[in-house]
Amino acid sequence: MPPEGPQRPMRPRRLQGPLGQAGMAFLIPGLLLAGPVSGYLLGLLIQRWTGWGQWVLLLMVALGLITGIRESIRIIRNLQRQSDS
Repeated sequence: MPPEGPQRPMRPRRLQGPLGQAGMAFLIPGLLLAGPVSGYLLGLLIQRWTGWGQWVLLLMVALGLITGIRESIRIIRNLQRQSDS
């Protein structure tokens, strides 16, 4: 029977060391590829569902690319903070 007291929320572990940092760095190309691809697929779905023009597709690809770049910058900043400390 599990204890009935308040439980602490799980905190994500920080990846430390060279292997953890390399793993985080290898995420960047995947993010830069997955953002526009998922934007394209979502834009294609919206375009077919609503019948709107090609601009929806282009807008969704642009948003996906912006999101991928933003997340890549966030990862790079975290890696720099970890290497400085």
